[in-house]
Amino acid sequence: MSSALDGSWDGRAFAAAGRRLHRHARNRSWVKTAIRRFADALIIGWLPGTGAHADSFGALILAGHDAQGYLNYIGCIGTGCTMKTRQILGATLDQIALTHPAIAGPISREILRAGHFVEPILVADIAYRNSADGSLRHPSFRGIKPDVRLKPSNCPLQTADQLALATHHIAD
Repeated sequence: MSSALDGSWDGRAFAAAGRRLHRHARNRSWVKTAIRRFADALIIGWLPGTGAHADSFGALILAGHDAQGYLNYIGCIGTGCTMKTRQILGATLDQIALTHPAIAGPISREILRAGHFVEPILVADIAYRNSADGSLRHPSFRGIKPDVRLKPSNCPLQTADQLALATHHIAD
């Protein structure tokens, strides 16, 4: 399992005793154990919700520091927030609104067009599988850390290699 944690793997697959693990065939004789990594990220904005979340945000826009200490976009999180959290956090986000994103790096046109940006002062506790091209894969929201102020040394970083150094790993 340590080689999976050291790499950028999503998880490990285990076959039942006496059974072979076939690369492209899933069955009950094997189990995939997902690896979740945890990190803190700055909330730099939000995207409007739809459907059940139409009165709230649909996703939080996240940033982390790169190796030089600049804030860069690292992804969006729409999973993990309860309706109550969406209401409370939404009210807080409205109070710290900005007209433009407070980041140095690139951000997609879609997010620039649809996003509502905020001061990067709220720290989100996030879980994710791994990162690719500076963005988090399969992130989920675990809460706000009101007692944490992020510095470049404890934020997700721009590259996957740097990101692995700034986070801790736990297997599900």
